[in-house]
Order: sequence, then structure tokens, then C-alpha cells
Amino acid sequence: MFLRFSDRWHRLYFDHDIVFWRVDDGGPDAFVATELDATFRPVDLGARLGVQGAALTSITYARLEKGVAAHLRFENGRAVRFKCENDVMSYSA
Repeated sequence: MFLRFSDRWHRLYFDHDIVFWRVDDGGPDAFVATELDATFRPVDLGARLGVQGAALTSITYARLEKGVAAHLRFENGRAVRFKCENDVMSYSA
């Protein structure tokens, strides 16, 4: 998961039952996974979910039975929850 704040990319990692952040100089890129016969393309969820340009006001994390979740709240009242369970990512707004 990539998030951009003040013209700087940050990558949010979900690894089993932990969540961690790293600064990323490049941002998201499309890539081909030949072993899956698939192409992965970045999707602008910020625009789609109405949080683009809104300041991030809080983040909370939760352990799940089989994973972890991160709940992001923004200054415009919108919120996005990212969940990783059994190595499957999902989100809701």
C-alpha cells in the first residue's frame, strides 16, 4: 500500500500480524507477475474514496484472528480501513 503525504511517498506494509511504514522514493509502479500470469496496476484509491488532498488525522491498528488491520481517518471526516487476513488485502470506506 502506498500513500502520498506532502509530495513524499510512504509504503504501508502488512506482514502477518504486524504493520510497518517505510519512505519510498519511487512510489507505486505496475508490474507483471509471470508466475501468476497477471499484471498489477496501481489504483488511485484516494480519489475514488474521497480522501485525496485531505490531511491524515489518525491511524489505529488492530490485530485480527488471522491478520491485522489499519484504520486511517482524514480531516474531511472520511475513513478508510485496510485489512490483511490470510495474506489477502481488502479495504472499506
